[in-house]
Amino acid sequence: AADKPKKESDYIKWYQSFSPSLKMGVIDDEPNRAKLMKLLRFQTSRSDGQWISLADYIENMKEWQKDIYIVAGVNTEAVEKSQFLEQFKRKDVEVIYMTDPIDEYVVAHVRDFDSKKFVDISSEDVKFQDEDADLVTRREKYYKKKFKPLTKWLKNLYGASIMRVAISKRLGSIPAIASSASHSHSANMERIMRAQAFNHGQQEFQMRAMKILEINPRHPLILKLLEGCPPEDDDEEFEVAEEQVFQ
Repeated sequence: AADKPKKESDYIKWYQSFSPSLKMGVIDDEPNRAKLMKLLRFQTSRSDGQWISLADYIENMKEWQKDIYIVAGVNTEAVEKSQFLEQFKRKDVEVIYMTDPIDEYVVAHVRDFDSKKFVDISSEDVKFQDEDADLVTRREKYYKKKFKPLTKWLKNLYGASIMRVAISKRLGSIPAIASSASHSHSANMERIMRAQAFNHGQQEFQMRAMKILEINPRHPLILKLLEGCPPEDDDEEFEVAEEQVFQ
């Protein structure tokens, strides 16, 4: 038992050098995929820089938690600054950091681990199972009606550059955020694809159009924008105020 930490430490040293090859094995070697997944290690929002396995993550999950939460970025420092982490930190829910360019390709191929689905927290459809579903539905219906003039105006303003404007269920201290539509690429994956020159004109437009603008219905700036929401033909002054929030 005393040798276990040392063995894991030695494994991490090996892993940091050869993890890309191991992850390629996960993608290409379907018969052995489940076994290879057990060998993967990640840093997380709660691991204090330590590398943990997916099995460790599941062991640490909240009782109500059904999914494995992930967030991708260029490096750990960038990921830790993600505004999508706010609600997860408040609830003390662990999020796996995926900072290797190949990580999202791995997740796209495996989808789940130990019957737990991988969920990107930058996606629009993130849900917390500890919340009262009926209350969430009623609140959502109320906000949707209340903010309809503002969401309509913002959609008209941004046009085809976003898919739609939605009332956020997860934002706390920030007024708005651009999330990824369900089953679309994350912002990090878009960055990787551009760097690899996989996308051209139309593809880039399609990726941009898959963004959802989430607004925080409890934030003072959003409430002020709603209060000043103009008639259809009188939006010049309102546009100046809007730019201060979203630009």
